[in-house]
Parts: sequence; C-alpha cells; structure tokens
Amino acid sequence: MGELWTKVATVNDTKLIEVRIPSNRGIAYYVTSTGQALNIPDAYQYPRFDPTADNKTGYITRNILCLPFFNSAGELIGVTQLINKQQGSFTTSDEEFMRAFNIQAGIALENACLFESVLLERQYQKDILQSLSDAVICTDMQGQIVTINDAALELLGCPLKLANGKTNKLLWK
Repeated sequence: MGELWTKVATVNDTKLIEVRIPSNRGIAYYVTSTGQALNIPDAYQYPRFDPTADNKTGYITRNILCLPFFNSAGELIGVTQLINKQQGSFTTSDEEFMRAFNIQAGIALENACLFESVLLERQYQKDILQSLSDAVICTDMQGQIVTINDAALELLGCPLKLANGKTNKLLWK
C-alpha cells in the first residue's frame, strides 16, 4: 500500500478537499494492518492519531470509531471511520451498529466487483463472437434469437451496410 486517501469537507463545508496520509501512519492504517476495531475517546491523546486532516480542513477531531470490513473470503477490503459523536464518545452499541453496516458494505463492494467482472466477461465474449468468420446464432428456449454475429447476418441476406454507407446492423438485431 502506498497511501490512504479520502475526500472531506472543510470546516465551513464550502468544498471537498483530498487528504492523503502515508499508509504507515494514522488510525485507519492501524485498523487496516491489524484488522482490529479502534474506539478512541480522545483523539489528540492517542499516539497513533495523525492530525494531518484536521490541519488541512480546520476541523477538530475529538473521538474516533474505526472498524475494518471484509469480503466473503474474510479478506480485509476497507475500513470505515466515524469521528466526533455528537454527544459523548462512541459506545459498544455504536460499534455493533458499524459492524453490521460494514458487513453490508463488504457484501455491496464484493457484488459490485463481481458485477463488473461479469460485464467485462460479457464484452469479451461479444468481441470474440463478432470476430468469428463462421456464422453464429444463439436462441433462447422459445427460439428467439438472443445473439447473432455479423457473419450470420450476412449469411441470412441481411446487408450490414446501406447504400449510403451507414450501418444497418442495429435494425437487424
């Protein structure tokens, strides 16, 4: 890991600024490297606290709750960090709520990655299908064509180019 980064609002909320912290410093780094939650009631008294973000934003961090989240294989894929509970410090109830939230966040991130993989695989298969010189027609169980490549369209007598040079492919699909 090179660095951890986030975007935060300045103290007057007029703009978002990017804060980057070397990956070997700070609370999020500790949670990332150990996989353990941290509940810090007084940030400035905690030796691992890095005030870089406070210095850039004008914000004053009082307390922090930072927890890891994992994918279905149990691999750490991120951390969530809450700062400055409105009243008092973060409680064990807050920790349990964030653990439940992080389970859902881990599932959502993993699903997003899987969906992206499926889309990439689908595009790869479409590219291969179109590059084949043999005609390929795929149908569903009702006999409706769901996939057809250019070679099959030509074989069926469906011209891909109109007289004016424009493509007719979408019309045939």
